[in-house]
Amino acid sequence: MAKLEHAPLLEVIMELTWQSASQAELEKFQIAVGALCSSLKETYNTPIFLLPDANMPIMLALGKPVYRCLHKDNPNQMFQFGPGLLSVNFVGSNYEWSNFLTEVMKVVNAFMAVYQFSDEKQLGLNLKYVDFFPYNFAAQGDILQFLSDKFHVDIKADFLKDLKELGLRTGLITPAGIFRLVLNTAQLTKTKDVGFIIESQINNLVPVNNNEVFKAIICNAHEHLSEFFKKMTSGDLYESFK
Repeated sequence: MAKLEHAPLLEVIMELTWQSASQAELEKFQIAVGALCSSLKETYNTPIFLLPDANMPIMLALGKPVYRCLHKDNPNQMFQFGPGLLSVNFVGSNYEWSNFLTEVMKVVNAFMAVYQFSDEKQLGLNLKYVDFFPYNFAAQGDILQFLSDKFHVDIKADFLKDLKELGLRTGLITPAGIFRLVLNTAQLTKTKDVGFIIESQINNLVPVNNNEVFKAIICNAHEHLSEFFKKMTSGDLYESFK
């Protein structure tokens, strides 16, 4: 999909996940933090500690980011590391897939080199896009009509007239992996803008130490999510992003 100059993107996130509840895995994480940040120090800044309390047991942060490293040339680009979690993130709409993929491969390769999983290990892969669509609830009328007109989502229910908020969650199995969609009315913390936040993601499994297979799986996920976005917003909404 060509870059959209006015894309509604808030953030794109690539996550790798694995089981890390054992004491051995927690100790391995503590050692890997320094090695990973050191191997990427030419590109990324020193890590920022994210937990609210330095004395908080790492066990309580399973599956959550504990450290964040910002890209030296673009702080919107970053990676995060915690026990059982590695993520590569880009915040904002000025995003290009090819550049993001380059950073993903750089960070993942460095991570694989320092963490050293067994060759038969598989990791969870999540690729997620978070988009925000402004909506004036007072002026623009029926939420369900807006969903139908703009997102091609039809909910027919007379007893749901004049909704003030909405939350939808669904998923299905696709050739690219498990597709999940979350749609919620929300207000952005910084700007206070109100509207819809839509999260679309693909979940799959990837082998360790196999760049070719990993890249094929994540690119397939990206293609699926791109096509979904084009179909969901097709019409005047999609044209407004160009």
